[in-house]
Amino acid sequence: MARQLGINGPSERSAQASTQWPTARQLLLAAGIGDPRLAHVETLPEAVVAAAGIGYPVLLRPAVNLGYHGQVCVLDRSGLQTAWAAASQAAREVPGRPGGIVVEPYHPGSRISLQTMTTDGRSTVVAAVHTSVGTFPPLVPQRHTVGPEPVEPELAALATQAMAAIGAADGAGHVDVVLTPSGPEVVDIAATVPSARLTELVRLATGIDLVLAAVTIAAGHRALLTPAHTRSACEELVHAETVGRLERRQIDLTAVEADWFVAWAWEQPLGTDVAPPPAHSSLLARCTVTGPTLQACRANARHAREALAVTIAPQAPAGR
Repeated sequence: MARQLGINGPSERSAQASTQWPTARQLLLAAGIGDPRLAHVETLPEAVVAAAGIGYPVLLRPAVNLGYHGQVCVLDRSGLQTAWAAASQAAREVPGRPGGIVVEPYHPGSRISLQTMTTDGRSTVVAAVHTSVGTFPPLVPQRHTVGPEPVEPELAALATQAMAAIGAADGAGHVDVVLTPSGPEVVDIAATVPSARLTELVRLATGIDLVLAAVTIAAGHRALLTPAHTRSACEELVHAETVGRLERRQIDLTAVEADWFVAWAWEQPLGTDVAPPPAHSSLLARCTVTGPTLQACRANARHAREALAVTIAPQAPAGR
């Protein structure tokens, strides 16, 4: 579409890699990036065989790239059927796309999403988003943080190599890595603008507007990618811990009045039936804060989380 409109944008190859994880993995492996152990399967029996061959723990995820949605870690054979059901349900939510589930090694470690901007096939890392994942075994983000520290050269080089491998041409993108004991492992990649929430975190922390930069590149101009300031920004994600109906929600206004507080957004209206992850109704609220350092920003996020009060009323058993 970008070519038809005469504007700069992602290549066809990078667009396919952004939506289909098996395609991205093949392109990355061809460039010497990533763990070669993976299987694209269609049935639970095939997943059982694949997991045994790869070795536990394994990660199940929809072949269509849905970010963290539908990603489930499996520690041993006993958890495979439940994980298969969760990953398959997520895959069915995207009709018209090639189906199937990818089985691959699970890589524990710190998670970083390297935000990139690409012009004429040359990518630059402009920010790093640190993601804390909880609610194991489903991989559910709990917090996103952008800090003032420069990206390590090794990670920046890996990100630019990965974007080149999928054929990124022009525009925004991201390369997600896990810092494992044996080195960084690429666990996701896309030649797309990140979500509005992550875009705002990068802007708050660096002053760089990723959407504006992508539009500037699309128009054939050079984007300004020099940070205007250096501080930290954090988004705290609050999930339901029990099953029930959301009856009360409030926040201590003294937290809202703090100079580090940016925004709070409720995700579920009162009266909604909620449940812990991976249920769609698990996310109750989002809070965005800032701070001079990563540590200070995370502390502010904890203060904001403590200012939240919710009441979830247990649901009565059916038939009563």
